[in-house]
Amino acid sequence: MNMQRAQFEQWAQRNGYLIEKLQDNHATYEFSSTLNAYHGWQAATEQSQKEIAALQAREKVLVNLAKLTYGYLWHINAGLDAPAILNVTSITPEKCSHIVRKLWLDVLTKEQRGEGINKALEALATVRGE
Repeated sequence: MNMQRAQFEQWAQRNGYLIEKLQDNHATYEFSSTLNAYHGWQAATEQSQKEIAALQAREKVLVNLAKLTYGYLWHINAGLDAPAILNVTSITPEKCSHIVRKLWLDVLTKEQRGEGINKALEALATVRGE
């Protein structure tokens, strides 16, 4: 081992760096802390990309359900007031409620549905002045 290489390894060890040889016969080294940080960053980036993709897919489902829900609610109120050219199909509130609740069953957990029911109850109480 030449003197420069020995000095380099001593310096690295004194400063808390672990050195891994990339090749036995060459003076090529890589600091483990840097390598570990890179691999950690790469794994975190890949995980973040997966999470972002899952959130984007979830957002798409929720937006589509919200649009469909709005459409059903619009048809409750449209009824006879809508211009004939729109070819509107009126729907009863009961039928609409049944359809929309069924749509959301696969998206919301039981706890989330319960929270929604309770929030709506609070909002209705406010509207009625209770």
